[in-house]
Amino acid sequence: RQHGALYMSTEYELELKTTTNTDLILSTLGTGDIKLEAARNLIVDKDTSGDSAEDSTGLHIDFDRTVAGSGTAAHNDIGIDVDVNAASLGTSTVKGMDIDVVGATSGTHIATGIEINVSGADKNFGIDITSSSAQLRLRGADDPDNDYAQFYVTNSGDLSISTHGDGATDSDLLLDADGAIVLDAGNGS
Repeated sequence: RQHGALYMSTEYELELKTTTNTDLILSTLGTGDIKLEAARNLIVDKDTSGDSAEDSTGLHIDFDRTVAGSGTAAHNDIGIDVDVNAASLGTSTVKGMDIDVVGATSGTHIATGIEINVSGADKNFGIDITSSSAQLRLRGADDPDNDYAQFYVTNSGDLSISTHGDGATDSDLLLDADGAIVLDAGNGS
């Protein structure tokens, strides 16, 4: 222990374990951070099984800020902040997040990649996307590299919706509304 810090180093593996049905708590006093660093990958590996009913979560982040007692100081909070900076001389890709959700048909099972619920503010946005290329690309499961649709907003606010198919020009845009389709242009045309 040196200057209020706890240093642990190991040449191979360091395991922190608890006995059955107890929590492992890492906490700091005051304004200190808990920082995990890895030379390669930082991995959270959670496995579960059993015959009894269970609700399980691989990683749960609970972030709460209470209302200040006084003043008008601004608080800009982020639940998860992902910063990825990558450079390469080869043909490479970089992804901020790669999510794979695989369900099963052994029972009645619904798989959802992302479920977003935003509420309670003066303005609420489910997704806010900024990109110099298409802001949204939707891919067909059978041929995701060649069958897709794109949504692109230009600097002037124009919205382009385009469809792309492998080969023939048969990638239609279908509108199947359970109600009216209303086109209301600002200039009346």
